[in-house]
Amino acid sequence: MESSLTHMVRQDRMNSIVWAQDALDASDWVLIDTETTGLSTRFARVVEVAIVSPAGVPIINTLIDPGVPIPNDASKIHGITDAMVKGAPSIGDVWELISVSILGKKILCYNVDYDQKILECEANRKGLPLIENQWECVMLKYADFVGEPGFGHYRYQKLPSAGHRALDDCLATIDLIRLMARA
Repeated sequence: MESSLTHMVRQDRMNSIVWAQDALDASDWVLIDTETTGLSTRFARVVEVAIVSPAGVPIINTLIDPGVPIPNDASKIHGITDAMVKGAPSIGDVWELISVSILGKKILCYNVDYDQKILECEANRKGLPLIENQWECVMLKYADFVGEPGFGHYRYQKLPSAGHRALDDCLATIDLIRLMARA
């Protein structure tokens, strides 16, 4: 007889598979990722943003001049340097394009808590309109899919094959959704 824990893990995995299949059947969403100057959602600034369609077609893929130096620790992770963002648009310069790209769309993201908060802080800092769309976290769905026990629920999984650039991470996330849908 199956234990209740085993049943729950199996059910959560099935729910994540159905979620992924439904996502791939829909066109009412975009996937977004950012690269930043650090991990603090309160103080970090966006240095790159990418938005892709459900088919994996880039809608936005741009470096952002954060207006502050990029710490070496951050550059070591994503490879983006001060020289690379020199002359790039500011977040304020691309905010309208971001807003148009997500208009009427659900936003999927790997680690929503981070990217949503980063963009909210950037909007507040620059006096820009907040993003009021519905957000869904692919990282949580993938944790359900893997079913590895963790503190409270399932352990969060690193994004497989992520390149730590915004577009690469978006495309890796779409590949992950496809992998879950095929399971």
